[in-house]
Amino acid sequence: MNSKFFSQLEVFVAIVRHGSIVEAAQSLRISKSNASQKLMELELDLDLKLFHRTTRKLALTTAGETMLARCANAVDTVSLARADIRGPARQDEEISGVVTLAGSNIYLTEYVIPKLHSFILQYPKIRLRFVGRDHPADPLADGIDLRVRIGDARNDGTKAFPLKPIERVLCVGKAATLLADGINHPKQLNGLPLIMREQEKPTWILRSKSEKWSFDASPPHILVNSYELCVQATRSGYGLAVLAKDIVGPDMATGQIVHLLPDWHIDPLPVALTVHHSKFAKPHIKALTMFLSESLN
Repeated sequence: MNSKFFSQLEVFVAIVRHGSIVEAAQSLRISKSNASQKLMELELDLDLKLFHRTTRKLALTTAGETMLARCANAVDTVSLARADIRGPARQDEEISGVVTLAGSNIYLTEYVIPKLHSFILQYPKIRLRFVGRDHPADPLADGIDLRVRIGDARNDGTKAFPLKPIERVLCVGKAATLLADGINHPKQLNGLPLIMREQEKPTWILRSKSEKWSFDASPPHILVNSYELCVQATRSGYGLAVLAKDIVGPDMATGQIVHLLPDWHIDPLPVALTVHHSKFAKPHIKALTMFLSESLN
């Protein structure tokens, strides 16, 4: 592929994904005027208008949509190959830049941040920005570079690095253990007060050595919109909840939270670190991606 043509395509794809020439230029580490020039040259070479330009936004023309569909994967493939061929940075090369990592508050707090000591020492010029929320972040609107995705992965054009799945347990607060006294099968959960998050699937699947049981957990007695609230409501004895074993482990060790139906298990939640191919080519983003994919497994 002609290098000039590829650089023009790279700018075009970046403008579409970032929604502006300024942000596309920043992501590619070139000036705004250079990005505008490359886009103009691409349109002249193709004799096509790729964007409808207004004072507020850029919108793809029909030709632009066709162009994006044909070339986006090629740009991603070349960018990824280029990053892989370059390999790790030389020890004397000082990698710098800002990496924005998005994920749920509880995952960033309990899993990610405690692991970062050695990374910060190794890469003192890389600055980290965290976007914590229980609802998915918008990669374009929030300037996201990396995202921790919990649950089933979606094919959205990103490169995914599987992380250690989250082991989950059905539990109840110490103050509510009388509610669950004598329960040894999921069918006995009917009628008990339940605590759930808005993002949670309404059906709990429990498995024993010989049986699988689907329990309809909706509507719950208490509905919350964050993991922290769910944990606290469980600690306070307001009902039963499905929670991450790593998160409530200390509470179970002290008896504040009790593991209910220990002979039954709930499938762990898959976790993946996702990054767009074009962003993975940047040394500072690749450095954090590789560090987290190793330390969170």
